[in-house]
Amino acid sequence: MTLAGRLTDKREAQRHIDSAHNANIGIGRDLDVHGLTVGPQNTFTHELATCVDLGRPRDALGLTDDLPAALAGLPPTRVAPTHINYARAQLDLGDRDGALENLSIAWDAAPQMARIHPMGREVFRVVSSLHRRSNAKLLKLSKLARIEL
Repeated sequence: MTLAGRLTDKREAQRHIDSAHNANIGIGRDLDVHGLTVGPQNTFTHELATCVDLGRPRDALGLTDDLPAALAGLPPTRVAPTHINYARAQLDLGDRDGALENLSIAWDAAPQMARIHPMGREVFRVVSSLHRRSNAKLLKLSKLARIEL
């Protein structure tokens, strides 16, 4: 689903999203199957990213009303990229403050990953170019990312 979303093939991406949802029937929680994580939370994280990649930020944000609850129990390496994708969706809709907040949460969850994550760095660049440069959160992330404002 992620690759189809990045290729912006909406029909193929939706086919994969539907297949993932069908595969989750009867699975109450994520499972580790031969080193791969499968289940509803994993599907959620990929569906959110795919919606953003397809240019459907409202659909991405509409997947949950409670992002922390949706990510509960996932490792930081899954939580951080999901918050980065959530920030991307918010930025697409003009919510700079929300995007900065979710970018900060991603940094708190997995700072090493957030510092090198290409989409995280891009969201930071866009937010910093649009935001007030005197914003304390922005300045903190700038220092952590080693990206000058």
